[in-house]
Amino acid sequence: MSKVRKNKKFWLVLLLLVFVLIFFSVVVAFGRSIPAISPEKLDTDKTTFVYDRYGNVIARLYGEQNRVPVPLSRISPYLRQAVIATEDVRFYEHPGVDLKAIVRALWKNFRSGTVVEGGSTITQQLVKNSFLTPEKSWKRKATEAVLALKLEREYSKDEILEMYLNRIYFGHGTYGVQAAAQFYFGKDAAQLNLAESAFLAGIPKNPTRFSPFVDWKAAKERQETVLARMVDAGFITPAEAEVARKQPLHFREPRQETVYRYPDYIDVVIEEASEKYGIEPGQVFRGGFRIYTALDPKVQNSIEIVYSNDNYFPPGKPDQIVQSAMVVIEPGSGEIRGLIGGRHQQTLRGLNRAVDLYRSPGSAFKPIAVYAPALEMKISPETVLRDEPVNINGYRPKNADGRYRGPITMRQAIAYSVNTYAVKLLARIGVDTGYRSAQNFGFKLVPQDKGLSLALGGLTRGVTPLQMAAAYGVFANKGVWVEPHTILKIESAEGKVIGEAHPARRQVVSAQTAAIMTDLLRGVVQYGTGTRARLPNQPVAGKTGTTELPDLPEFRYLRGNKDAWFVGYTPQLVAAVWMGYDHTDAGHYLYTYGGQYPAMVWQAVMSRALAGVPRQEFPVPSYKGLGIKWWEGGVKKKEKKEEKQNDTPQGQTTTPVQVQPETGNTSGNNKDNENSNSPPPAQNTPSPSPSPSSPPTGKEEEEKSEKNNGQNSGTSTPASQQPPGTSSPDSG
Repeated sequence: MSKVRKNKKFWLVLLLLVFVLIFFSVVVAFGRSIPAISPEKLDTDKTTFVYDRYGNVIARLYGEQNRVPVPLSRISPYLRQAVIATEDVRFYEHPGVDLKAIVRALWKNFRSGTVVEGGSTITQQLVKNSFLTPEKSWKRKATEAVLALKLEREYSKDEILEMYLNRIYFGHGTYGVQAAAQFYFGKDAAQLNLAESAFLAGIPKNPTRFSPFVDWKAAKERQETVLARMVDAGFITPAEAEVARKQPLHFREPRQETVYRYPDYIDVVIEEASEKYGIEPGQVFRGGFRIYTALDPKVQNSIEIVYSNDNYFPPGKPDQIVQSAMVVIEPGSGEIRGLIGGRHQQTLRGLNRAVDLYRSPGSAFKPIAVYAPALEMKISPETVLRDEPVNINGYRPKNADGRYRGPITMRQAIAYSVNTYAVKLLARIGVDTGYRSAQNFGFKLVPQDKGLSLALGGLTRGVTPLQMAAAYGVFANKGVWVEPHTILKIESAEGKVIGEAHPARRQVVSAQTAAIMTDLLRGVVQYGTGTRARLPNQPVAGKTGTTELPDLPEFRYLRGNKDAWFVGYTPQLVAAVWMGYDHTDAGHYLYTYGGQYPAMVWQAVMSRALAGVPRQEFPVPSYKGLGIKWWEGGVKKKEKKEEKQNDTPQGQTTTPVQVQPETGNTSGNNKDNENSNSPPPAQNTPSPSPSPSSPPTGKEEEEKSEKNNGQNSGTSTPASQQPPGTSSPDSG
């Protein structure tokens, strides 16, 4: 090791030691003023009140809703060891505060530049959750350390471990190991085997992410991490860990009923309180907080009314219904006005599809990864590319109907969701450009997403409805992305403000690009694939998205879809709707498309939510600086006049082109076969048209589209709903 590196390490170690000495000096100073611990306070709960945006109480959260205390002797030794190995491996050695763990955590955090490890002991965690507020300050941390030392003097190690195991939160409204064992496995805590114990011990670190009912892969990986730590601690052998890793786990079907109104929204509030403000879920139910949220009862009730009506959703199967989720955000503030995580929810704090479900967005991703960055590069919406078979280094995206229309503009490609155009344009601007654009819109991508399938929503992990709503909020908010959030302010039981919303903001695209993108997305709703989302008294912009079945042997001879989306906005609100099966297989897949049921649900909710709200208009876009670029060689300037008169492929009539949309997956076959030239819904009722009791099937929609292709242009879309400078919805 060089002399420079040795000196650097010396000074780092010295700095850490000085820090630790200062910290414990503060501990001693505060310790003199801290009263003795009252054992009764461990079981003293205060009701937490949750308010809507108008200051009305919408929920009262009190006590652990599901906790069954048991003595340490009735808790599996495997579970005790798993928790100790995971949370505090030196639990039986330190006096309540582990100096060695603190130094190790400080060193790791210092080297990584972020918080990767904490130094809190089990005793400190018990103290924090039972006695202290979640404020982040040196005084609170010092108080926590002092109380931990005092708690260790008044209770034995086994008593402290018993209290901790009976209060720790395991997700889905369960507190303590007994309630968790019964909830997940249908057995007592004393009966848990090694595999089950390691699984449960991994959940408290992140109860939402590591729930087997939310993310099985993440939960399983967490179990394996716990087993590895048990091996390192000497509790089990590597062979025992391997047997436990392979052992099948049999989970009990979750059936706990919710106990408060707006459960999906409140669940997000609880998670946000934990992740952003450091209030553990258990503290939320015991701490007597006042939590002020952005929930708008009119919006939330509109969502719940529609989602309680099965006629707005495709018929499912006897063993599995078609699920759906929706998020509504105010784009200017990022405040979540309402959301729902699923249909006919039966569990408390279960799978919340609005924020936890990651699925491919299909064509709804095109404006984010292709068209917005293209506009930022001053590419005109009237830019013409040929819709024709594509083969780019072996990547062959197709249009759903197998037909190609020749020269079309960006405006037409967006309205009718043409796959080949989007892929060609992404190739022109560069995959890296589209990748960076998606990241700027708030999506966490991985290097494997860098490919032309990005244009069609082909993502490794997928996206959530919340992410999609926030991303489209950029177009409604002059190009500014605002961090979505439910909580406006949190006060302690004593009235002290301990948290307040200051959402992150960033300029993602220019205001000009946002306005032009809105103008283009209005075409989707006015005459393109999303006409079922039209509102009678508000302008609407939006995009459909549909992902077809995966390219797997079990789906080889089937025709259907996996996911269907509609993401749209008005000047006041932006909302995303997802629809699909939780578990897609050969017996459970969609026949619907993004422009059908999802658009109908969006329209039904938003017509209610905006009833009586004065009409507002989108900003008028400026096309200054955007010149038309004629690309692809086959389209020349001298052909411009002829192209404008008839841009259909040779052999077709001058009937308006019916571009069939797509589905976005890694194979590149995207289909949004939705309502390409159908009349708007009835304008005298908030319910969608056609009637939600009998919406058209995908087959009927395709038949209608084929019929429209042979119709005379006399039934074309009104001029007010056509692109500027055109005589029909599809002309150049």
